[in-house]
Amino acid sequence: MKNLIKTEAGFTLVEALVAIAILLIGVLGPLAAAVRGITDGMYARNQIIANFLAMEGMEKIINRRDSNVLRGEPAFSNFSPLPGQSETENDLGFDPDSRHYQPNRDSGLTFDRLIATEIVAGDQNNPEEIRVTVKVSWHDKPPLPERTLTLNEYLYALP
Repeated sequence: MKNLIKTEAGFTLVEALVAIAILLIGVLGPLAAAVRGITDGMYARNQIIANFLAMEGMEKIINRRDSNVLRGEPAFSNFSPLPGQSETENDLGFDPDSRHYQPNRDSGLTFDRLIATEIVAGDQNNPEEIRVTVKVSWHDKPPLPERTLTLNEYLYALP
């Protein structure tokens, strides 16, 4: 009988493919988790920005009412937007260089704000209470849908 001794060293094709598959799984798993973390962080950042823009819109309306009262005028006189109407501010762009929001900037990330008021109590000429709705919408990356954030608050006519 002949002794057949294998003198060739190396891996077979199947062994090499299995080793490559194990390496890919070990590398792609953490990479996918990192990409998801970055995407979620960007979404959270945009949601915080939208929240601040919505609060700023609400503060604008409160300031208009308070300024009227301080001037001795009816709370909702010469009011913008008039109760029952709305105003829209488009392209509240973020300038990454100055880290400020500047309208009409081509920064790629834009926020739109809609401020609407409706009379809850009183009449059109002398509202006693209004409901203010501020809706901020923004567009993330093109394949993602438009995102929105809405704040509601009731304002009373101060004496």
